[in-house]
Amino acid sequence: MKTLKPLNVTYLISNWISISMIFLIGEAVIRFGVFAGIVIVCTFLLAFCAALPFLKPIFSNSPPVRIQKWLKGLLLAIWFLEIFILHFVISGLLLQAFFDLHYTVSIFFTVAITFGVIIFLSKIRMLIFALKNTKFILISSLAIFLPTYIYLQKGLESVYHDLLHYHPSILHNDQKDLWLLIAIAFLIFFTKFLLQGELLAKYAGTTFNKGIRKLFVAVFIYSTFILAFSTMMVVAITQNLEVNHVNELLLYMIRKLSTPNVSHLIGIVLYICTLLTLVLSFFLFEDELDHRRLLRIPQTLILIAAGCAIVFYHQELTLLNIYSFSGILISGFILLFLFFRMSKNIKKMK
Repeated sequence: MKTLKPLNVTYLISNWISISMIFLIGEAVIRFGVFAGIVIVCTFLLAFCAALPFLKPIFSNSPPVRIQKWLKGLLLAIWFLEIFILHFVISGLLLQAFFDLHYTVSIFFTVAITFGVIIFLSKIRMLIFALKNTKFILISSLAIFLPTYIYLQKGLESVYHDLLHYHPSILHNDQKDLWLLIAIAFLIFFTKFLLQGELLAKYAGTTFNKGIRKLFVAVFIYSTFILAFSTMMVVAITQNLEVNHVNELLLYMIRKLSTPNVSHLIGIVLYICTLLTLVLSFFLFEDELDHRRLLRIPQTLILIAAGCAIVFYHQELTLLNIYSFSGILISGFILLFLFFRMSKNIKKMK
């Protein structure tokens, strides 16, 4: 592997952050209480530290974890299918909540736009880095604006009063449920760090100390996004809104607390960020494919994901359900691979 100048860490953070994290963290708050955001951040940091010994070879000329190409391709396909499904579901919820568009029509509309943008960018790939910066700026702006705006509309003291008297279970977490959250989150974060080894190498560089500092900065910034977005769902819980799908709660809360113009503007920004995640994920996955015969797989995954998004919504599967199942599936494959590899090495030593 050639020694190349490391890429700006902003691009790494842009790959990590997405609109789905707003909904996933929000749903975690509903299920596990107000401290779910802090628990997820601590688990994320712990998973990164635990993965460091496996990622250390990114500073040498060898890849961190040598996974067979077919297995790596399968794991990447599952991961990106997860990303596509999550953001197609979100796109449908956004257009339905803010613009009263039918959910199924919203999915087909998003698929058409996604393919149109992909075809356009395929001819002008120089714009991809600009779109990564745009995505980072937009989601950073949302992380600053949305929590502040929502709490100004409702008031911090009023939110705490409503939680204390009407939703005490959100404040008093069940310790067993928290341990379940920690276990699943750690497993998913740890294995995804391992799977991203070669990607992290592009950002860390070849100097160990400097590379670790860059990655810790990225992890710290990502953690602040988690904490910022986790606070918004606390307000949504106090609104006592009736929704058909748990992931709609935040959207209808924004619609309730805002004027039509402001809510539409927020909806448009959220939708643009969703589209950017879909498009950039497509090109990221395409770049990871080594063999030209596999280059049509991303297009196929988009169509499969769109169909799954429609079915999962009507089956009332939540985004956290989808994310957890996909993450555990990826974790299972990687842990089995590591187990067989260790067993093989032990046999050789004997």
